[in-house]
Amino acid sequence: MAKKTKPQKKSGGMREKAKKKAERNMNRGSNFKLDLPEGVELYQPNSTGPYHWDIIPYVVQSSTHPEVEKGEMWYQRTYYVHHNLGEDGNKSVVCPRSVNKPCPICEHVRGLFNSEDEDDRELAKTMKAKERELFNIIDLDNQDDGVRIMEYSYHLFGKILDEEINEADEEVADFAELEGGKTLKVKFRKKKLGQNPFYEAKSIDFEDREDYDDDILEEVYDLDNLLIIRSYDELTKLVAGAEDIEDEESEEKEPEDEEEEEEEEEKPKKKGKSSSAKKKSSSGKKSSKKKDDDDDDDDGDEEEKENKSKKAGRKPTGKKKKGKGKNKCPAGGEFGVDTNEFDECKDCDLWTACEDANQQNEDDDEE
Repeated sequence: MAKKTKPQKKSGGMREKAKKKAERNMNRGSNFKLDLPEGVELYQPNSTGPYHWDIIPYVVQSSTHPEVEKGEMWYQRTYYVHHNLGEDGNKSVVCPRSVNKPCPICEHVRGLFNSEDEDDRELAKTMKAKERELFNIIDLDNQDDGVRIMEYSYHLFGKILDEEINEADEEVADFAELEGGKTLKVKFRKKKLGQNPFYEAKSIDFEDREDYDDDILEEVYDLDNLLIIRSYDELTKLVAGAEDIEDEESEEKEPEDEEEEEEEEEKPKKKGKSSSAKKKSSSGKKSSKKKDDDDDDDDGDEEEKENKSKKAGRKPTGKKKKGKGKNKCPAGGEFGVDTNEFDECKDCDLWTACEDANQQNEDDDEE
């Protein structure tokens, strides 16, 4: 009788693969919101700083960008996320309205807000779309990491950036220009939601920076192309309680494309692209960026953008200030105030924006 031979073991292989798999899945976060390039992890602040960031623009290739036309350069990508989905309430997905498509989750949330059941209305608040942003940034304190992708809540960073731009001199709005841009010196305050810490920007200072060569655009990421947009039918099943939404193969990927005082758990840092930022010095050589070591002082959720205007041929500046004045209630009420007061509210295209404005007013009153 022939002896059975034991399979030869290869040491170390499983450990390495297991680590890579864990990193990959953590990077995707079990929520499958963003399609990141292989080996690339999201960058997020994990201390109060100060941080010294250069935000680098990218050439928009999408016709659904909310701020600029295809072919223009821009410095960020706004998108919206629905949380607390699925049977276990642990799924998050990109809202299709981020690319101007209808969203069954928003429709479901609208119905919950119109419910007479208080629990339904509370559930609606957790499921409604939250505003987030993507940036290409260079952390000047870790410049060898090159261009990184930062994803963050608008209300924890972008809102403060907009406020600083609106209050500062006009030239500050050129902060993301390759020539004449500014380095952002950002300080955060640490907060907690339950046991989970998160960081909210409290102050942003703008410092002169050296100009970037055009070839830096070869190192940035197409932020529109990172968004994973699932089909209407798939999201309908998910909101109905179906737990298993299919993996990447079935995901509808757009080729062109919080207020939450809560932030997702921090993700471990990992290098993205290996090449470092290229800058022009006065001698024409690439030079390393100096960081400002000064420590400044202190100080430092959500109206969704339903009527997004496209602006052709403008330089990167801050986003439009959000306010009640840009929308009018079709039923004759006051936008952002008379939410759910009319029969027309149930089918109103502006309902989500109106509800968010209403919630923003309540939050402002509490402050």
